[in-house]
Amino acid sequence: MGKKIIYTLLLSFSIATSKEVFLYKPSPCHVIQVMTEEDSTLYVHLIRKMKSLCVQKIVKDKILVPSHIKEIRIFVNNKLWKKYKIN
Repeated sequence: MGKKIIYTLLLSFSIATSKEVFLYKPSPCHVIQVMTEEDSTLYVHLIRKMKSLCVQKIVKDKILVPSHIKEIRIFVNNKLWKKYKIN
């Protein structure tokens, strides 16, 4: 197993060594709870921000990730929702 790093919403890596990628979310009401990194995979855990009704439409946000990240795995309610490779 590789190292495991927890990121807060503040960037803890240099912008010079990062890249911009899309983060897919199951609805606009989901927000990042925590992101962890292991080897070249970024694990993103989402929570639903609002308790009321929310449009169930997949949306994407741009985020910065370290340049060595090759895959993103997104979890909703601690279950894998989506995973995809990035360049």
